[in-house]
Amino acid sequence: MQLVFIVSQPRSGSTLLQRLLSNTSVVSTTPESWLLLPFLGFLKSGLNTCAYNSDLALSAVHEFISNGIGKPSFRDKLAHFIEDVYQDSSSIGSKYFIDKTPRYYEVVDLIYEFFPTSKIILLKRSPIEVVSSMRSTWNIKNPFDLYPYRRDLLEAPLLIEEFKLSTEGSGRVYTQTYESLVENPMKVIGEIYAWLGLKEDLVNVDIVQHTSVFGKFGDPYSKEKDILNSKPLRQYRWEEETKHWRNFYRGYAHYLNSKTGLEYDLFGLELGKTKTFDDYLDFCELEIPDSKGFLSKNFFRSFWLKAKYQYRKGQNS
Repeated sequence: MQLVFIVSQPRSGSTLLQRLLSNTSVVSTTPESWLLLPFLGFLKSGLNTCAYNSDLALSAVHEFISNGIGKPSFRDKLAHFIEDVYQDSSSIGSKYFIDKTPRYYEVVDLIYEFFPTSKIILLKRSPIEVVSSMRSTWNIKNPFDLYPYRRDLLEAPLLIEEFKLSTEGSGRVYTQTYESLVENPMKVIGEIYAWLGLKEDLVNVDIVQHTSVFGKFGDPYSKEKDILNSKPLRQYRWEEETKHWRNFYRGYAHYLNSKTGLEYDLFGLELGKTKTFDDYLDFCELEIPDSKGFLSKNFFRSFWLKAKYQYRKGQNS
């Protein structure tokens, strides 16, 4: 069975792409599994938060593997186990299995290593549009409420671009944009089918009744009939944004350009460092303890902002 992985930032159209690609009997899929994050994530330092010391555990596991079956054999046995799980989760007669989990950007390099015959689709969307979609979908009112998604915003674009560059020419990685997908789904899916070796005449963009991807995780609005409509942060909406969010977007685009070497643009407006985005970056450096409710989280944020304001006031006096 051919394994296909879809990797992206959240809110980048991965559920739509999954629905379009699996709209045929030879392709099986499920709602976001997150399966590989615990199985492969434990091999990467800093990804797991555990009651025990995960870095010490990682060192012990590596030592165990080195003194025992060795890395190649361990990799093969773990990969075979996961492949069996995918096989048993597939429909009879399926030739392809799609695992769409956006946060596989954390382990996409390990996926590439552990499953050498797999295919990986990188779905990219303007990170500025990702933030806009997060805000509208999850009713986010201010930048600090994006704290839980800090790796999705700050790390994902960098890791995806780095992986893309490192695998160019391999034939195993296909990169596409959300914007192109919604503009011409027939063309994009036809290209991906050809890359996978599927017949182009299987392409079917009538996905209203296609429900195999729905679950607890994924796009909560992907059942809408107008799913193929793109609703980006265009100029008219930009003018309706508060100054607070405009400054966040300007700072975020500047940050991404400096980190990735890409050129994200905001309607030709000048980009640069902004206090709003710099405050968000500083806030993301904090390890906020788990809280029991909304009030305690806001209290922590208010206390931190007040302390930072007093520090700045002291520096300028």
